Amino acid sequence: MPPDKQTLLRLFLGIPLPEELLEQALAAQALLKSLNPGIRTSWVRPVQMHLTLKFLGDTSLNRMQRMVPKLERVFAQFQPLGLNLSEPGVFPKPESAQVVFWGLTPEVELLAMHKELEKVLETLGFAREKRAYHPHLTLGRIRQKLEAPYRLPAFFSSERPASVWEAGQIELLQSELSSEGSRYTCLHRFRLG
Repeated sequence: MPPDKQTLLRLFLGIPLPEELLEQALAAQALLKSLNPGIRTSWVRPVQMHLTLKFLGDTSLNRMQRMVPKLERVFAQFQPLGLNLSEPGVFPKPESAQVVFWGLTPEVELLAMHKELEKVLETLGFAREKRAYHPHLTLGRIRQKLEAPYRLPAFFSSERPASVWEAGQIELLQSELSSEGSRYTCLHRFRLG
């Protein structure tokens, strides 16, 4: 049965990753585990990996339906993006790390698209992010207080053959929380260009 107009969906916009990059991410997780043995971490499963553009939160079906055509117009203005993963990192800092990520070289087009996205979403009642957009691929979430700084390699691979890719679509994803973790469902795909 389809949800009624009052049903709230937990939504976000993300860029899907190519299969080769998911394999690189698994190798990066293995390297991080070996550098930080014994640290309780919830590692992101490959099926959940994506580059988040904007977390929208609880959104009514009605609001989502009004949003989709506006986002179609935003994303049509931008050509497919050449994206490049760079160095590993943690939020907020190694001494009190909570999130382990693989950073992204901040491409001008991606930042311009994010800025336009924020502007359009604000007209629909979504709050602008207070923090600067820091594109990254989340690899894991640390589930304990650290006794020493989290150890990071200088880079994940000397060759990194799959760390550069062309992103040609954006996905509107629904996140459903359960005792087994989050499950993501793609509700709409937007093409760039």
